[in-house]
Amino acid sequence: MSIERFLFNLLILVILLYGVQCIKPTHGYSELSVKEGSRHNAEIPGSKSDIRPLLSLSSTPKLNVIKVGKEITLTVSVDRIEGLYSAPFYLIYDPSLLEFIKASEGNFLKKDGKQTTFFQVNNPETGQVIIGLSRLGQAGGVTGSGPLATFTFRAKSSGIGKFSIQKPEFRNADMEIIPLKVVLDEVKIE
Repeated sequence: MSIERFLFNLLILVILLYGVQCIKPTHGYSELSVKEGSRHNAEIPGSKSDIRPLLSLSSTPKLNVIKVGKEITLTVSVDRIEGLYSAPFYLIYDPSLLEFIKASEGNFLKKDGKQTTFFQVNNPETGQVIIGLSRLGQAGGVTGSGPLATFTFRAKSSGIGKFSIQKPEFRNADMEIIPLKVVLDEVKIE
C-alpha cells in the first residue's frame, strides 16, 4: 500500500471517528482519477466550465517573484461552491527550489462556527503536502467563497517554482463529489 493511499484511508478514518454517520459510495471514482491527479477536473471542450466552482492557488506577494532565502505564502481558496463538507487534496511543489515551512487551516469550512478537523503531512523528498480538511458530525456543508488553507514556503534556489493541486476529492454532506475547475499559480525565484 502506498503512503498516499494509507494517508487517504487515515483521513477517512479520522472523519468517521469524529462523527460522520454515513459515507455513501460514489460513482465518480476511478483509477484514472487517482493516478492522474486533477485531470478529471480539467477543462472539457464544449462544457459549461464557468458554472463549476473554482479551486484556486494564489501567492503572496502578488508579484510572483521572490529572492532565495525569502518566504512566500500560498492560499488555496474556493469560489462559488455549494454545500462543501470535506476538502482533502495534495499540494505539489518542487522540493529542490522550495522548503515547506507550515500549513494552516483557512476559515471557510468553519465560518458558521461549526467544528472542523485539519491535518497535514509533508513529504519533503517528493514535494507533497497532503491536506485533510473536513467539517465534523452532521453539520451540513458550506456555500460561498473563501480560503481553505495557507502554506508557507522558503525559497532555496533559483528557478520557476510550479505548484499543482492533485486529488481534490471535495464532497458535500451526502459524500457526493463536487466537480471543480482548478486554477494554479507559479513563482519565480531569483
